[in-house]
Amino acid sequence: MIRIELKGLNFTRCRNWLKKANDCREQDPVTAFISAWISFNHYYSTFAFENLDRFREWSQRHYGGRQGDKAELLFLVHSQEFTEFLANYRQRYPQRLNSIIELPVIDMFRGSRVPENIEGACKLSDLTDEDVFRVIYQIRNNLFHGSKDPMKVQRDQALCVTTSDFMVPLVASMLTGTYGEVLNVYDNSAQELRDQIRQISEA
Repeated sequence: MIRIELKGLNFTRCRNWLKKANDCREQDPVTAFISAWISFNHYYSTFAFENLDRFREWSQRHYGGRQGDKAELLFLVHSQEFTEFLANYRQRYPQRLNSIIELPVIDMFRGSRVPENIEGACKLSDLTDEDVFRVIYQIRNNLFHGSKDPMKVQRDQALCVTTSDFMVPLVASMLTGTYGEVLNVYDNSAQELRDQIRQISEA
């Protein structure tokens, strides 16, 4: 499915965060989303670092030379490798993008709308790749910066459910198909963890 090799990725760390996300998905979608995002964050940061020349060139052309966290995310999203992966993922698992999300999400610092020109309920499958991840990134920002209260606001809770349900199997599929891990055939616990993440990716 995916043709990305990341020799510097800490696969075990990513899997542990993702397992934590999956284990609490039903009872605590907020923690599930945060944990899945941490796993994903390490992935796209590693991708940018291991493709540093490409990342810098892309940033100069498309993102004003900025090289922060959001730039790293969008670099991955626009890479040929990830674009091909996500096209295949959309085709194989259309049900994973059937969730309805109420848009726009508001950037609480700037007051801007994400995405700018879409309003109302729509499926994740109706959004472009970039819009999907811009929306999820903004939900992440609002949550991390204390601008959401999923315990009291029903919409915030719904957004966390939608994003955790989308991110957990997505990142599991990414990790399952990414190359570059040095395997220890004698480490049974690592093999068990790999198998658990593979099962999540295929569920």
